[in-house]
Amino acid sequence: MTPPSPLEGKNLFHYELKGEANEEVREQLDSNQAFPDLTLDGEWNPAGYRQLVTELMAAQYEADPSYEESVSHCHRQEHRIPIRDGNNAEVRVWTYRPNALKDDDSSPAIVYVHGGGSVGGCLEDFIPLCSRMAVDTGTVVCAVGYRMVPFVEFPYTMLDTYAATRHITENAGELGIDPGRIALSGDSAGSYQVLATVAKLAQEGHADSIKLARISVAQIFDYFFTEPVSEMKQVEIDTIQESQAVMDWMTGGQTQPHLDNKNPLLFPGLATDQLLSAYPPFLIVEEEFDNYRTPAERLAQRLKKAGRLLEYVCYPGTAHNGGHPNSRSDLVLMFDEYLK
Repeated sequence: MTPPSPLEGKNLFHYELKGEANEEVREQLDSNQAFPDLTLDGEWNPAGYRQLVTELMAAQYEADPSYEESVSHCHRQEHRIPIRDGNNAEVRVWTYRPNALKDDDSSPAIVYVHGGGSVGGCLEDFIPLCSRMAVDTGTVVCAVGYRMVPFVEFPYTMLDTYAATRHITENAGELGIDPGRIALSGDSAGSYQVLATVAKLAQEGHADSIKLARISVAQIFDYFFTEPVSEMKQVEIDTIQESQAVMDWMTGGQTQPHLDNKNPLLFPGLATDQLLSAYPPFLIVEEEFDNYRTPAERLAQRLKKAGRLLEYVCYPGTAHNGGHPNSRSDLVLMFDEYLK
Protein backbone atom coordinates (compact mmCIF):
# COMPACT_ATOMS: atom_id res chain seq x y z
CA MET A 1 0.00 0.00 0.00
CA THR A 2 1.30 3.45 -0.88
CA PRO A 3 1.57 5.74 2.18
CA PRO A 4 -0.70 8.78 2.16
CA SER A 5 0.78 11.93 0.65
CA PRO A 6 2.19 14.44 3.13
CA LEU A 7 0.17 17.53 3.88
CA GLU A 8 0.85 20.28 1.39
CA GLY A 9 1.71 23.88 2.19
CA LYS A 10 2.88 23.33 5.75
CA ASN A 11 5.77 25.44 7.04
CA LEU A 12 5.55 25.65 10.81
CA PHE A 13 9.16 26.53 11.52
CA HIS A 14 11.07 29.56 10.29
CA TYR A 15 14.75 29.86 11.17
CA GLU A 16 17.25 32.03 9.33
CA LEU A 17 20.79 30.69 9.32
CA LYS A 18 23.18 33.32 10.58
CA GLY A 19 25.93 32.79 8.02
CA GLU A 20 28.61 33.04 10.70
CA ALA A 21 29.16 30.75 13.63
CA ASN A 22 28.16 31.61 17.13
CA GLU A 23 31.59 32.45 18.58
CA GLU A 24 31.32 29.88 21.35
CA VAL A 25 30.38 27.20 18.84
CA ARG A 26 33.13 28.38 16.50
CA GLU A 27 35.73 27.92 19.25
CA GLN A 28 34.45 24.43 19.95
CA LEU A 29 34.64 23.50 16.28
CA ASP A 30 38.06 25.07 15.74
CA SER A 31 39.46 23.09 18.67
CA ASN A 32 37.77 19.88 17.56
CA GLN A 33 40.34 17.43 18.88
CA ALA A 34 39.66 13.80 19.64
CA PHE A 35 38.32 13.23 23.13
CA PRO A 36 41.18 11.64 25.08
CA ASP A 37 39.05 8.72 26.24
CA LEU A 38 37.83 7.86 22.73
CA THR A 39 41.18 6.58 21.52
CA LEU A 40 43.28 3.79 22.97
CA ASP A 41 46.74 3.12 21.52
CA GLY A 42 45.69 5.06 18.45
CA GLU A 43 42.52 3.03 17.92
CA TRP A 44 38.89 4.01 18.42
CA ASN A 45 37.89 3.04 21.95
CA PRO A 46 34.25 1.90 22.29
CA ALA A 47 34.38 1.73 26.10
CA GLY A 48 35.47 5.36 26.24
CA TYR A 49 32.72 6.33 23.82
CA ARG A 50 30.07 4.62 25.94
CA GLN A 51 31.31 6.36 29.07
CA LEU A 52 31.26 9.69 27.26
CA VAL A 53 27.62 9.27 26.23
CA THR A 54 26.62 8.45 29.81
CA GLU A 55 28.46 11.52 31.10
CA LEU A 56 27.01 13.82 28.44
CA MET A 57 23.46 12.74 29.23
CA ALA A 58 24.04 13.14 32.99
CA ALA A 59 25.35 16.67 32.39
CA GLN A 60 22.32 17.49 30.27
CA TYR A 61 19.95 16.39 33.03
CA GLU A 62 21.88 18.28 35.68
CA ALA A 63 21.65 21.48 33.63
CA ASP A 64 17.87 21.18 33.21
CA PRO A 65 15.90 19.80 36.19
CA SER A 66 12.76 19.36 34.07
CA TYR A 67 14.16 16.07 32.79
CA GLU A 68 14.33 14.41 36.20
CA GLU A 69 11.06 16.03 37.28
CA SER A 70 9.27 14.27 34.41
CA VAL A 71 10.27 10.79 35.57
CA SER A 72 7.63 10.71 38.32
CA HIS A 73 4.93 11.72 35.83
CA CYS A 74 5.28 8.53 33.77
CA HIS A 75 4.70 4.84 34.20
CA ARG A 76 7.62 2.89 32.74
CA GLN A 77 7.34 -0.75 31.74
CA GLU A 78 9.82 -3.14 30.14
CA HIS A 79 8.93 -5.43 27.25
CA ARG A 80 11.18 -8.08 25.73
CA ILE A 81 10.59 -8.63 22.04
CA PRO A 82 12.01 -11.58 20.07
CA ILE A 83 14.23 -10.62 17.14
CA ARG A 84 13.58 -13.87 15.23
CA ASP A 85 17.18 -13.89 14.02
CA GLY A 86 17.73 -17.59 14.70
CA ASN A 87 19.73 -16.88 17.86
CA ASN A 88 16.85 -16.47 20.35
CA ALA A 89 17.87 -12.84 20.77
CA GLU A 90 15.52 -10.28 22.30
CA VAL A 91 15.37 -6.51 22.24
CA ARG A 92 14.35 -4.55 25.31
CA VAL A 93 11.69 -1.89 24.79
CA TRP A 94 10.68 0.47 27.60
CA THR A 95 7.30 2.14 27.28
CA TYR A 96 6.74 5.49 28.98
CA ARG A 97 3.05 6.26 29.48
CA PRO A 98 2.31 9.70 30.95
CA ASN A 99 0.10 9.55 34.02
CA ALA A 100 -2.35 11.76 32.15
CA LEU A 101 -2.89 8.88 29.67
CA LYS A 102 -3.21 6.07 32.21
CA ASP A 103 -6.87 5.45 31.32
CA ASP A 104 -6.43 5.94 27.56
CA ASP A 105 -6.36 2.65 25.66
CA SER A 106 -5.72 4.24 22.25
CA SER A 107 -2.91 6.75 22.69
CA PRO A 108 -0.56 8.15 20.05
CA ALA A 109 2.94 6.70 20.32
CA ILE A 110 6.52 7.56 19.43
CA VAL A 111 8.93 4.69 18.86
CA TYR A 112 12.12 6.43 19.99
CA VAL A 113 15.67 5.36 19.15
CA HIS A 114 18.43 7.07 21.14
CA GLY A 115 21.77 8.34 19.89
CA GLY A 116 25.31 7.47 20.91
CA GLY A 117 27.33 6.99 17.73
CA SER A 118 26.06 3.39 17.27
CA VAL A 119 28.61 2.60 20.00
CA GLY A 120 27.34 4.17 23.23
CA GLY A 121 24.13 4.81 25.09
CA CYS A 122 21.65 2.46 26.74
CA LEU A 123 18.04 2.61 27.91
CA GLU A 124 19.14 3.58 31.40
CA ASP A 125 20.97 6.66 30.09
CA PHE A 126 17.81 8.04 28.49
CA ILE A 127 15.17 7.58 31.22
CA PRO A 128 14.79 11.32 31.97
CA LEU A 129 14.85 12.27 28.27
CA CYS A 130 12.18 9.74 27.33
CA SER A 131 10.08 10.65 30.36
CA ARG A 132 10.08 14.33 29.42
CA MET A 133 9.35 13.53 25.80
CA ALA A 134 6.32 11.47 26.81
CA VAL A 135 4.99 14.12 29.20
CA ASP A 136 5.64 17.04 26.83
CA THR A 137 4.12 15.41 23.76
CA GLY A 138 1.29 13.56 25.48
CA THR A 139 2.27 10.30 23.82
CA VAL A 140 3.41 6.83 24.81
CA VAL A 141 7.15 6.78 24.13
CA CYS A 142 8.51 3.33 23.26
CA ALA A 143 12.30 3.42 23.71
CA VAL A 144 14.30 0.77 21.86
CA GLY A 145 17.36 -0.77 23.54
CA TYR A 146 19.18 -1.81 20.39
CA ARG A 147 22.51 -3.65 20.35
CA MET A 148 25.73 -1.74 19.67
CA VAL A 149 28.83 -2.18 17.58
CA PRO A 150 31.39 -3.67 17.89
CA PHE A 151 29.42 -6.43 19.67
CA VAL A 152 27.13 -7.12 16.70
CA GLU A 153 27.52 -6.68 12.96
CA PHE A 154 25.09 -5.89 10.17
CA PRO A 155 22.26 -6.85 9.75
CA TYR A 156 21.89 -7.30 13.51
CA THR A 157 22.86 -3.65 13.99
CA MET A 158 19.44 -2.60 12.69
CA LEU A 159 17.24 -5.65 13.24
CA ASP A 160 16.48 -4.71 16.85
CA THR A 161 14.80 -1.44 15.93
CA TYR A 162 13.03 -3.05 12.99
CA ALA A 163 11.72 -5.93 15.13
CA ALA A 164 10.62 -3.55 17.88
CA THR A 165 8.79 -1.33 15.40
CA ARG A 166 6.99 -4.27 13.78
CA HIS A 167 5.99 -5.64 17.19
CA ILE A 168 4.62 -2.30 18.36
CA THR A 169 2.65 -1.65 15.18
CA GLU A 170 1.27 -5.20 15.08
CA ASN A 171 0.34 -5.26 18.80
CA ALA A 172 -0.66 -1.64 19.26
CA GLY A 173 -4.05 -2.45 20.77
CA GLU A 174 -2.54 -4.65 23.48
CA LEU A 175 -0.12 -1.83 24.32
CA GLY A 176 -2.87 0.78 24.60
CA ILE A 177 -1.67 2.51 21.42
CA ASP A 178 -3.65 3.82 18.47
CA PRO A 179 -2.27 1.88 15.45
CA GLY A 180 -3.03 4.82 13.18
CA ARG A 181 -0.94 7.27 15.23
CA ILE A 182 2.54 5.77 15.56
CA ALA A 183 5.67 7.79 14.79
CA LEU A 184 9.25 6.58 14.49
CA SER A 185 11.83 9.05 15.82
CA GLY A 186 15.57 9.07 16.49
CA ASP A 187 18.53 11.30 17.23
CA SER A 188 22.01 10.95 15.70
CA ALA A 189 22.78 7.20 15.55
CA GLY A 190 19.13 6.64 16.41
CA SER A 191 18.28 8.45 13.19
CA TYR A 192 20.37 5.93 11.28
CA GLN A 193 18.29 3.23 12.96
CA VAL A 194 15.10 5.02 11.90
CA LEU A 195 16.26 5.35 8.29
CA ALA A 196 17.36 1.71 8.09
CA THR A 197 14.08 0.54 9.62
CA VAL A 198 12.00 2.68 7.28
CA ALA A 199 13.96 1.35 4.30
CA LYS A 200 13.27 -2.25 5.34
CA LEU A 201 9.60 -1.48 6.03
CA ALA A 202 9.33 0.06 2.56
CA GLN A 203 11.08 -2.91 0.95
CA GLU A 204 8.58 -5.26 2.58
CA GLY A 205 5.49 -3.14 1.95
CA HIS A 206 4.88 -2.15 5.58
CA ALA A 207 5.86 1.53 5.56
CA ASP A 208 2.21 2.54 5.93
CA SER A 209 2.27 1.13 9.50
CA ILE A 210 4.15 4.32 10.49
CA LYS A 211 2.29 7.63 10.28
CA LEU A 212 5.48 9.67 10.17
CA ALA A 213 9.21 9.48 10.81
CA ARG A 214 11.41 12.10 12.44
CA ILE A 215 15.19 12.20 12.33
CA SER A 216 17.53 14.66 14.03
CA VAL A 217 21.28 15.19 13.35
CA ALA A 218 21.11 11.92 11.46
CA GLN A 219 24.22 9.75 11.35
CA ILE A 220 24.30 9.29 7.55
CA PHE A 221 27.67 7.73 6.82
CA ASP A 222 27.65 7.19 3.04
CA TYR A 223 28.54 10.85 2.47
CA PHE A 224 31.92 10.33 4.17
CA PHE A 225 32.77 7.46 1.81
CA THR A 226 31.50 8.93 -1.47
CA GLU A 227 32.22 12.68 -1.22
CA PRO A 228 35.68 13.97 -2.25
CA VAL A 229 37.50 15.22 0.84
CA SER A 230 38.36 18.38 -1.06
CA GLU A 231 34.64 19.23 -1.12
CA MET A 232 34.11 18.70 2.61
CA LYS A 233 33.98 21.21 5.44
CA GLN A 234 36.56 20.79 8.20
CA VAL A 235 33.96 19.54 10.68
CA GLU A 236 33.05 16.85 8.12
CA ILE A 237 36.67 15.86 7.53
CA ASP A 238 37.00 15.40 11.29
CA THR A 239 34.16 12.86 11.11
CA ILE A 240 35.83 10.54 8.58
CA GLN A 241 37.75 8.52 11.19
CA GLU A 242 34.62 7.90 13.25
CA SER A 243 32.65 6.94 10.13
CA GLN A 244 35.26 4.43 9.02
CA ALA A 245 35.60 2.89 12.49
CA VAL A 246 31.85 2.46 13.00
CA MET A 247 31.26 1.08 9.50
CA ASP A 248 34.17 -1.36 9.83
CA TRP A 249 32.58 -2.66 13.02
CA MET A 250 29.15 -2.83 11.43
CA THR A 251 30.33 -4.73 8.36
CA GLY A 252 33.18 -6.77 9.81
CA GLY A 253 35.55 -4.78 7.62
CA GLN A 254 33.46 -5.42 4.48
CA THR A 255 32.16 -1.90 3.92
CA GLN A 256 32.97 -1.57 0.22
CA PRO A 257 30.60 -4.31 -1.09
CA HIS A 258 27.68 -2.63 0.69
CA LEU A 259 28.70 0.71 -0.83
CA ASP A 260 28.94 -0.86 -4.28
CA ASN A 261 25.45 -2.33 -3.85
CA LYS A 262 24.11 0.96 -2.46
CA ASN A 263 22.56 -0.92 0.45
CA PRO A 264 20.00 1.48 2.01
CA LEU A 265 19.94 -0.51 5.26
CA LEU A 266 23.53 0.62 5.85
CA PHE A 267 23.76 3.73 3.71
CA PRO A 268 20.41 5.60 3.84
CA GLY A 269 21.58 8.36 1.51
CA LEU A 270 22.00 5.81 -1.30
CA ALA A 271 18.37 4.62 -1.29
CA THR A 272 16.79 4.69 -4.74
CA ASP A 273 14.18 7.28 -5.68
CA GLN A 274 11.67 4.46 -6.04
CA LEU A 275 12.29 3.25 -2.49
CA LEU A 276 12.14 6.80 -1.08
CA SER A 277 8.73 7.26 -2.69
CA ALA A 278 7.41 4.42 -0.51
CA TYR A 279 8.63 5.96 2.77
CA PRO A 280 6.28 7.45 5.35
CA PRO A 281 6.22 11.27 5.60
CA PHE A 282 9.40 12.69 7.15
CA LEU A 283 10.41 15.45 9.54
CA ILE A 284 14.14 16.25 9.41
CA VAL A 285 15.87 18.36 12.05
CA GLU A 286 19.42 19.67 11.69
CA GLU A 287 21.82 22.08 13.40
CA GLU A 288 23.73 24.73 11.47
CA PHE A 289 27.19 23.42 12.38
CA ASP A 290 26.41 19.72 12.68
CA ASN A 291 28.93 17.45 10.97
CA TYR A 292 26.06 15.51 9.37
CA ARG A 293 24.16 18.53 8.05
CA THR A 294 25.16 18.19 4.39
CA PRO A 295 24.02 14.56 3.93
CA ALA A 296 20.82 15.32 5.85
CA GLU A 297 20.09 18.29 3.58
CA ARG A 298 20.64 16.14 0.52
CA LEU A 299 18.30 13.49 1.85
CA ALA A 300 15.70 16.16 2.63
CA GLN A 301 15.89 17.41 -0.95
CA ARG A 302 15.39 13.89 -2.31
CA LEU A 303 12.48 13.19 0.04
CA LYS A 304 10.89 16.47 -0.99
CA LYS A 305 11.20 15.50 -4.64
CA ALA A 306 9.63 12.13 -3.80
CA GLY A 307 6.74 13.86 -2.01
CA ARG A 308 7.69 12.43 1.38
CA LEU A 309 9.01 15.52 3.23
CA LEU A 310 6.82 17.31 5.75
CA GLU A 311 9.35 19.73 7.23
CA TYR A 312 13.08 20.37 7.17
CA VAL A 313 14.26 22.42 10.16
CA CYS A 314 17.82 23.71 10.61
CA TYR A 315 18.56 25.56 13.84
CA PRO A 316 21.00 28.48 13.59
CA GLY A 317 24.13 28.74 15.71
CA THR A 318 24.16 25.20 17.10
CA ALA A 319 26.19 22.04 16.47
CA HIS A 320 25.59 18.29 16.85
CA ASN A 321 24.62 18.42 20.53
CA GLY A 322 21.87 20.94 19.81
CA GLY A 323 20.81 23.42 22.44
CA HIS A 324 18.58 25.80 20.50
CA PRO A 325 16.08 27.36 22.97
CA ASN A 326 13.09 26.48 20.78
CA SER A 327 13.91 22.82 20.26
CA ARG A 328 11.78 21.54 23.15
CA SER A 329 8.63 23.43 22.18
CA ASP A 330 9.21 22.66 18.49
CA LEU A 331 9.27 18.94 19.21
CA VAL A 332 5.85 19.23 20.83
CA LEU A 333 4.55 21.29 17.92
CA MET A 334 5.79 18.74 15.39
CA PHE A 335 3.96 15.83 16.96
CA ASP A 336 0.85 17.87 17.76
CA GLU A 337 0.61 18.91 14.12
CA TYR A 338 1.57 15.74 12.30
CA LEU A 339 0.93 12.79 14.65
CA LYS A 340 -2.25 13.70 16.48
